[in-house]
Amino acid sequence: MARKTSDRLVAHLKATGHVTEEVTPRRILFSSFSNAERVKFLLRLTVHSSSRLLKFLDVVKLGVSPDPTSGALPESLSWSEERVSDLRCKGRTLHETAFVEDDAAHPFIMLHAVEASFEFSARGAIGDCRAVFSFPRFESHGDRNSELVVRVQDIRLTFGNVRPRALETLLLEELQDLIVQEFTSHSQT
Repeated sequence: MARKTSDRLVAHLKATGHVTEEVTPRRILFSSFSNAERVKFLLRLTVHSSSRLLKFLDVVKLGVSPDPTSGALPESLSWSEERVSDLRCKGRTLHETAFVEDDAAHPFIMLHAVEASFEFSARGAIGDCRAVFSFPRFESHGDRNSELVVRVQDIRLTFGNVRPRALETLLLEELQDLIVQEFTSHSQT
């Protein structure tokens, strides 16, 4: 899935004339962002999503680690200093926690996974699902060259008759387009 997103990004940049035809796909890596940029990027994919098919509902899981190289933590995170190396949160409205809501905390944390719930309306189908954006090799091995992966799961239809696999493909394509759009925006700043 990550490779498809990279291919879409390159195709978009070629189509808009931002890069030449000779350019090869660029992977979206954990290390493609500063800590603060990564938080903002993942929030633009979830909390502040501009998707035309998906409406953000809630952040239900977070994977975050304090960055030991970033210096003294702000007061809102001082409780985690020298105690937490990796924190996986599961719950509701996690986008309102200090990790996410406090901009001053962003340079000091390594956000590596976000799972959000969305409502969708597509091809006459209405329902909800969860989308997971993660850097899995960073989560499991601390690999800063981990590539972004997106998954759609727990698709529940409340109205409509669309094959689940076709709906999953449609929602993944929407998320990949959103990733391309946001990463292109990030790359141009």
